[in-house]
Amino acid sequence: TTNTTVTGADYSFAFSAPVTGLSTTITDIDGAYFNGTSSNAGAERVSVSSSSPISVTITTSTYLTGTGTTADPWRRRPNSTPNLSSLTKSQNDGNVTVSSAALSQFTLSYRLLDNTTQVGGGPNGSFNLWLTPITFTLLCP
Repeated sequence: TTNTTVTGADYSFAFSAPVTGLSTTITDIDGAYFNGTSSNAGAERVSVSSSSPISVTITTSTYLTGTGTTADPWRRRPNSTPNLSSLTKSQNDGNVTVSSAALSQFTLSYRLLDNTTQVGGGPNGSFNLWLTPITFTLLCP
């Protein structure tokens, strides 16, 4: 299911029965903007929530920061390198792998900063992220 907001959306994934070994990678968390000090920082804010424990691995911790919670979402670090407004598809610096031993649902939240100006892209630049295929095991009843 999807719940949209002015600056993003929440995407909920629910399974009819608990699944085990779930894994997916959130890619392309890279949007850049100019903040009040004109430094380059992340415009995209991404978090994941579930009632079950979730493990995360940030591919490049010098590029991304945050714990992936609503209070501390994953985002590009200020003045991080590579210093591009958008990573190329072959770069994995903006990737986070999410996994869980067992769960029934999880929610991915995506937000943009208000009045975002993308570096090199002007106001209302194009922002997006991707999910790799979600893999899991559904146990036989």
